[in-house]
Amino acid sequence: MTVKGRSQNYVQKVCKISLKILATTFLCSLKACSDIGAIEKGGEIHTDVSNRGLLKRDIVLGGALVDMYAKCGVLTRAQEVFDELHVKTIGTWNALISGYAQQGHGHDALLMFHHMQTKGVKPDDVTFISILKACSTMLSFEQGNLMHAYIIDSGLESLRFVGNSLIDMYLKCGSLRDAYDVFKCIPEGDVISWNTLIIGHIDHQQYKEAFAIFRQMLGCDMEPDLITFVSLLEATTFLALINHGQLIHFCIILSGAESNVYINNSLIDLYTRCGRVEDAHNVFDRLPEKNIGERNPMLGNSAFHGGHDDNLPKLMQDDDLTNILKTCSNVVALDAGRLFHSCIIESSPELGISINNTLIDMYINCGNLDDACRVFEMMPDRDVVTWTMMIGGYGHHGDYNMAHETLKRMLSGEHKPVEITYVCLLNACGRSGLLNEGCLHFRSMMEIHGLTPTLDHYFCLVNIFGQLGRLAEAEDVLLTIPFSGASVVGIRTLLNHCKVHGNEILGQQYVEPLHLLQTKLTI
Repeated sequence: MTVKGRSQNYVQKVCKISLKILATTFLCSLKACSDIGAIEKGGEIHTDVSNRGLLKRDIVLGGALVDMYAKCGVLTRAQEVFDELHVKTIGTWNALISGYAQQGHGHDALLMFHHMQTKGVKPDDVTFISILKACSTMLSFEQGNLMHAYIIDSGLESLRFVGNSLIDMYLKCGSLRDAYDVFKCIPEGDVISWNTLIIGHIDHQQYKEAFAIFRQMLGCDMEPDLITFVSLLEATTFLALINHGQLIHFCIILSGAESNVYINNSLIDLYTRCGRVEDAHNVFDRLPEKNIGERNPMLGNSAFHGGHDDNLPKLMQDDDLTNILKTCSNVVALDAGRLFHSCIIESSPELGISINNTLIDMYINCGNLDDACRVFEMMPDRDVVTWTMMIGGYGHHGDYNMAHETLKRMLSGEHKPVEITYVCLLNACGRSGLLNEGCLHFRSMMEIHGLTPTLDHYFCLVNIFGQLGRLAEAEDVLLTIPFSGASVVGIRTLLNHCKVHGNEILGQQYVEPLHLLQTKLTI
C-alpha cells in the first residue's frame, strides 16, 4: 500500500473514532436532559445529531432520543423520532411503551406492543412490566389477562418482578382470585409478594381474606416485615378489631420488632381507637427513651397514605431505613420508596454509601433508572457495589453504551471490577446482541484484570452466541466450560436457542444428556 493509501486509512480510522466519541457525548447529554426534564436542550441536541447524520450511524442514539422525549412527556415527538428510525432495538420499543404507560396513555402503550409483535420483536420482562402498568391504569382486566397469556408463552411468569406486577394488575382490576393464582405460581415468593397480596385485599376491604393470607404467610415460615405489620394494624385500627390487633401485636413481639418506634406508633393508634387507653400507655412506656420526645403517634401511618411526616426519619435507625427501601424494591412500591427517600434526604442530606446503594438498587428494581442515576451522580463516594449495580442497571435496560461508559469511569478511579461486574457487562452485551464486545470483555477480565471466569460468565457467552443463531459456536463454549456440573444450565440455554432458531438436529443431541444430568441431580 502506498503512503497516500495508508494516510487515507489512518484519516478514516480517526474519523470513525471521533464520531464514536461524539455519539457517546450526545448520549450522555440526552440522559442528562431526561433526568432534569430539559426538553429544550434535548431538542437542540436532536437537531445537532440529525445535522451530523449520526442517527444513521448509531442506533443507540435514536433510542436515547425516543427515551428523552418520552421521559419529558412529549410523546408525539417521541413517536415521530421512533417512526423515523430505520433500526429499532428492544430498548427503543421499551422506551416508547414505557413513556405511554407512565404518562397514563395505556391504549397507546398497548397499540405499540401489538405493533412490536407484528415486526417480530420479542418483548422482554421490562416490556411486560410497562404493559401491565398500562393495563392497571386502564383498569382493563381483559387486556391484562391477555398480557398474562403472552407472559406465560414467553416463560417469564416465574420472574419475581413480573409476577408481582401481575399480582398488582389483577388487584387493581378487582380480580383478587387471579391475583392469588399468580401468587401461587411464583416459585420463590418473597415478603414483597405477600405484602402486595395482603395490601391489595385490604384496599378492596377484604379484611377477612387479608388476615387469612397473613396466617398463611406465618405458616410458610415467611417472616413479616415493617410494611406487613403496619398495613395490618392500619386495617385493624380502621375497623376497631381489637382481637385481631392483639394477635398482630403478639406476632410483633415474637418477631422481635416490638422495639421499633414506628410499629409502636401504629399500636398506640390501634389501642387508642379501641378505647384501650391503658394498653396504649403500656406501649408508650416501652418506647426507647431516646425516641420518646420525637414520637408522633398521630402521623405514624402517614407514609402509607401518601402523606408526609417530618419526624419519620427520626423514628427510624439506618437499619430500618435500609430494610424499608429493600422492601420497596418492587415496581408496585416505587411511590413509597420515593417518599422514604425524600424523608431520608430531609433528615440527613449526607447519606452513607450503604443507604445510597440501597436507594440505587430500589430504583433499578422498580424500573426507574433515571432516579438511580441521580442518586449515583450525587454520591460523593462510591464502592465497587455502586459501580456494579449501575452497570447492571444499564445492561438490564438494554443500554450497553452507558454500561460500558460506567465501566470506563470505574476503571479510571480507584475501584477495580470484580467477577459480578463482568457478569453484568456481559448481560448488557447479550441484551444488545453485541458479540464482539462480549468476547472482548470476556478476554479483558482475564488478561487485564486477572479475574477467573465463573459459570455465569460462560453462560453469558453461550447465551450471546445462541441468541444470534451461532449455535455451533455456542456449543463450543459450552463444551469448554472447565467446571463440573455446568452442563444442566448450559444445555438448557442452548436448547432454548435451538428451538428459537429451528435447529432441531443440534437440539435433539442434547435432550437425552440433559434428562440424564437432571436425573442425577435429583437423586
